[in-house]
Amino acid sequence: MPQADSTAELQRALAERILVLDGAMGTTIRGYGLDETQARGERYASNEKDLLNNGDILSITRPDVIGDIHKRFYEAGSDICETNTFSATGIAQSEFFVEDPREKGMSSRPPLPEMGGRHRQRHRAQALRRWSRRPAHRFPDQLAGCE
Repeated sequence: MPQADSTAELQRALAERILVLDGAMGTTIRGYGLDETQARGERYASNEKDLLNNGDILSITRPDVIGDIHKRFYEAGSDICETNTFSATGIAQSEFFVEDPREKGMSSRPPLPEMGGRHRQRHRAQALRRWSRRPAHRFPDQLAGCE
């Protein structure tokens, strides 16, 4: 579902104060004590490789955990939470999958958590940029055909 452009609101808030970006996602995920079966979920139960250390996959298999983490970050005062996509590249995910997980419908945008009576605007930041104008910053799968 498309989200409204919050650029103007972010610019207003930045003019008024320092905004706080969320905390340590990987460390917080570890605190949930998930095991391999819980991390895999039904969707990846038969995956050939271990997925426990693939924090990004939890956006698909355990959106409840990722949503709870975002909720905790917002409750602690964060203005912006990054999507859980730190290693959602074909190269990084190849450690966990034989195929590219993007072809399996990997999505990293669980809904923003419900915050009860809090009405302050919350924002989400994408932690990964798939394309760069600078060839040295591109992923190898994007280099084919580039000068």
